Amino acid sequence: MKKILIAIIATITLLAPFLYFPPSTHAASVLDKGAVDDYVERYLIRNGLPGASIVIVKDGGIVHAQGYGHDSEGKPLTEHSLLRIGSVSKSFTAFAVLQLIDEGAFGLDDPIVRHLPDLKMNDQRVGQVTIRHLLSHTSGISNPTIVSKADTLEKGVKRVHQWQLQSDPGEGYSYSNANYWILAWLVENVSGMEFAAYLDTKVFSPLGMDDSLSPVNSGDSVPGLPHGYVTAFGTAISISEMERMFTGSGES
Repeated sequence: MKKILIAIIATITLLAPFLYFPPSTHAASVLDKGAVDDYVERYLIRNGLPGASIVIVKDGGIVHAQGYGHDSEGKPLTEHSLLRIGSVSKSFTAFAVLQLIDEGAFGLDDPIVRHLPDLKMNDQRVGQVTIRHLLSHTSGISNPTIVSKADTLEKGVKRVHQWQLQSDPGEGYSYSNANYWILAWLVENVSGMEFAAYLDTKVFSPLGMDDSLSPVNSGDSVPGLPHGYVTAFGTAISISEMERMFTGSGES
């Protein structure tokens, strides 16, 4: 036993230099907030933007939140300022759809017309469009250039009745806001709740997002939200954007 013990000790001694593990080079470095602020400020100047609000999250915690510049009313923007989040809204629509899938309300590869029989297009291929196609922008539905306002999500979506697909469903990727109008209408029909109420009850409130909401049209009144800017010719003009229906694809 003594010889075995000596042999083990000798082996460990010989291998010790190779068994040493230096401090991990992957350890999280300290965030240089000054560098972040400098980058954002230069970005705003370079793109002719009046202001921005950012948040950086790591491992579920906020490591930096800051506002820059000012809003359309001349007030300084902070990390708490109300701003529209544009197409980031699609993430919440997709979240709502996946919640209902988890609940067994429908399947990811179900044809959308199975659950929205009133969804019609001037194209028989619409019957092949699945929920997965809509989520991944592979439905073949084109992205509308001009979108007028609508009283309800249903009325807004039904304007696709005269449209035709630009490609076979699943054939290729083509970004379209209309995909997410349809998904929002799906959430309404299956849940029995208006889309805005569903998000508030099932997504925003549980996450503590008390300042978030989903209007139907861009011009709908939102308390505390400035009218914003429209970017054109490399600068930002302090006017409201053209009023249009965007629920499901680009709300506040």
